[in-house]
Amino acid sequence: DSGVAPDLQTYGYIVGVLEKCKQSSKSIEILKEMLKCEIPRMTNFQYNIQLNACAKARQWKLANEVIEKMKENGIKPDLVAYNCLINAYARCGEAEKANLTMRSMEDEGFPPDLVSYGTVLQAYAFQGKGKEALALYEEMERIKLEPNPAALKGCIMACEKAGMWKKALEIYDSLKRTENHLIPDKVTYNSLIACSSKLKEWRKALNLLGDMKAFGIKPDHYSYNSAISACVRGKKIKKVNTLLGQMKNDGCRPDIITYSNIIQCFADSKQ
Repeated sequence: DSGVAPDLQTYGYIVGVLEKCKQSSKSIEILKEMLKCEIPRMTNFQYNIQLNACAKARQWKLANEVIEKMKENGIKPDLVAYNCLINAYARCGEAEKANLTMRSMEDEGFPPDLVSYGTVLQAYAFQGKGKEALALYEEMERIKLEPNPAALKGCIMACEKAGMWKKALEIYDSLKRTENHLIPDKVTYNSLIACSSKLKEWRKALNLLGDMKAFGIKPDHYSYNSAISACVRGKKIKKVNTLLGQMKNDGCRPDIITYSNIIQCFADSKQ
């Protein structure tokens, strides 16, 4: 049939949409079709579109094949290519492979950038590898590579999952002491409030909730439930009631977790 053949950008867009729609099997099918495209004298840009699609489809083995194909055709993978490969590993839960790839980049003439570090940190976060994430975060500070929101989120989340709650809060406190400090996003704040709850530091949880609002970040169910949990553990029934009121005023409808915490609070206070 006559018609216009899809180009690499079209394929890449389709793969991204299918992944967002959680149509993984279909996205892999389209990806494999994409990789069969024979385009004379492909450029770094075109190869990087393929690599980005591999990352979106969580296909690190196919991403490696693209890298090898680039080298065979005399095209040297660039910073974007390596970051796409790192992203493919990270999305597949292969944090160590992502880190090893980042370490090899410098030998190829491409020092890792904020994207490289942030992606590896988030890979460690998903696996709950707090010590590895913390070491990488501290390495960024040593080489004067200022962490971005993704790197901060990865480190805090990894610390939370690894039970390194106090360390997560220390990182935040250290950050606040710096001029023009990085503002965490909602997910990071929620992790920090959860750490406070687990440490029974209700004052810290409330301060974090206040910081969120001061920076224009609207708390959600997770934020309030974690803060309420911190106050329950601290046996601060009046604070629990205040938070419940704030939660409703902010348009967050209390859920089963909220009410379970409140019932626990009343039970503990024998009311």
